[in-house]
Amino acid sequence: VGPDPNSPSMAGVMPDVTGGEAVAKCREGDARSSIPVLDRLLWATPPPGVAYLLVTHPNPDGESAGTRQNGRGVDLNRNFPGWQAGEHGGLYDPGPGPLSEPESAALHALVEARRPTAVLTFHQALNIIDHSGRDSLPYAQAFAATTGVPQQQTTAFPGSFGTWLDTAQPEIVTLTVELPRPVPAALLDRTETAVTQLASSLTR
Repeated sequence: VGPDPNSPSMAGVMPDVTGGEAVAKCREGDARSSIPVLDRLLWATPPPGVAYLLVTHPNPDGESAGTRQNGRGVDLNRNFPGWQAGEHGGLYDPGPGPLSEPESAALHALVEARRPTAVLTFHQALNIIDHSGRDSLPYAQAFAATTGVPQQQTTAFPGSFGTWLDTAQPEIVTLTVELPRPVPAALLDRTETAVTQLASSLTR
């Protein structure tokens, strides 16, 4: 779903908000229970002045195999700028260099091109709402209050998508939604409501 050029944007699964756009995405292939959230947003009507840009399958190889890594064994969430060398073949293998993988390069290019107002990424299964970016904490607290998932800031991992956004795009409201496994139907309802509330708040 493309952005409304006249309003804020939101990205996440990927919500983006610039005066009208949100990006939302689901990160790792082993976090497939997050995808129903995006499926709901795909059919949802965004608040006036907001557009949703949904990236539902940013790691298709990992999704197919049920693994965190892509088909080359690289953890895409350690492959963004800010990259640090790591163990080849390990669980968090960052790849040979930043944006070496087509999936992370495509997501990086998308954010650079669209400059969303907000970005939401969905993971599993820490059951917390994390945040980055200059003004993200109140939005994370509101999201947590609506979903019932605790708000907690975690470690900034080198080369992760969220750490790159926090460093290079601090003006973007960035929330990392770590859902439990499995995801109860009632939590899906609350998460959809929380996304709508977040999008509405970005237009005020």
